[in-house]
Amino acid sequence: MLSKLAVASLALVTAAGLGPQQARHAGAQRESFYAALRLEREGKPREAAEKLIAAYEMDTKGSYAPEALGEAARIFERKLFEPRRALELYGKLLEQYPQSRQSRRAMARVKWLSGHLDAGEQVLAEYMRTTVQANQQNLEDAARRLEKLLDQHPNFSLAVEGRFWIASALERAGKKAEALKVLEQIAGGDNPEASARALGQIATMRIAGGDFDGAEDAYRKMAKLGGKWRMTAEAGMRQLVKLERERALPAVTTVSYCTSLSWAWVFFIASAWRRRKRFSYRWLVPTLESWLYLGAMMGLYLWASGGTTHTARALAAMGAMTFAVLLPAGLYWRLPGTRPGSGLLVLHLLVLSAGVLSAALMAIQGAGMMEQLLHTIRFGVNG
Repeated sequence: MLSKLAVASLALVTAAGLGPQQARHAGAQRESFYAALRLEREGKPREAAEKLIAAYEMDTKGSYAPEALGEAARIFERKLFEPRRALELYGKLLEQYPQSRQSRRAMARVKWLSGHLDAGEQVLAEYMRTTVQANQQNLEDAARRLEKLLDQHPNFSLAVEGRFWIASALERAGKKAEALKVLEQIAGGDNPEASARALGQIATMRIAGGDFDGAEDAYRKMAKLGGKWRMTAEAGMRQLVKLERERALPAVTTVSYCTSLSWAWVFFIASAWRRRKRFSYRWLVPTLESWLYLGAMMGLYLWASGGTTHTARALAAMGAMTFAVLLPAGLYWRLPGTRPGSGLLVLHLLVLSAGVLSAALMAIQGAGMMEQLLHTIRFGVNG
């Protein structure tokens, strides 16, 4: 039975165009290829690269030969940071296997590596090591190392791209001010493409930080570059106007609401003054309904100040100020007999106003709307 299976296997191998020895080589090459990948996963990149090259040399016409050569080149480039060795292997792959699946990537890597060896292999290797190995824990350190490298080699072909990487790393590390400084240095250079790209990133960061004036300034500088960058800047300005209107809406709503409440207060004071001959006033005691309303408004304030939505923030501020109207409407007026001219009404209203104003200011400040509110009061709705 076994002999029949062996004969059948031999027949299949022969039909596929492989002799028994070639079949053994193919199996050994495959095993060597996957063993090398396991070594890479275990953190042994050099051993993996050497084993991949050995797998390639085992049978240069084997089906795993181009794969082994391409993976070895990748490890030398991305794990061992030996760009010349990687370039050599990529070139060999293109020369021997131009129609292979790996050839397209190899062509792109040959172009990139050969184009950035102008400052020497060590400079490119250090650049690659810094940018590839950086992570969230050491982004700032990586940015400092790369900045030092680029300062030493200002004519390096990747100098501008490296500056962009530094800015991105600093931003992700929480150093936004320093990131903006790097981008502004790029924007001040004599490369229009790089300047426009830097200005676009500056505008994006400014908008994210709520600095719309800074974003507008960046877009205006971009527009001065002319050409397609002017169109990009104009589109950015239109988006900026839209965002500005959305941001100002809660403040405008709050100012309008404050105006309506002021009229309600005037009505309340006038009504109380007309009844001063029939009533005397003492300290105002809130009713149960007023306490419930106060609790609801404070809950709304706490929810909105967490930054849920702009609408909720505006509602929290308005709710706190609505308390100024509903609380007096539900108060007890007791102990008649106090002299009408005692001035207690004025005192009560002042104390109540101070408390309500404090609650309103807390709500507005907690909702992050104080700056917008002051701006609207000073310059008007369209200011």
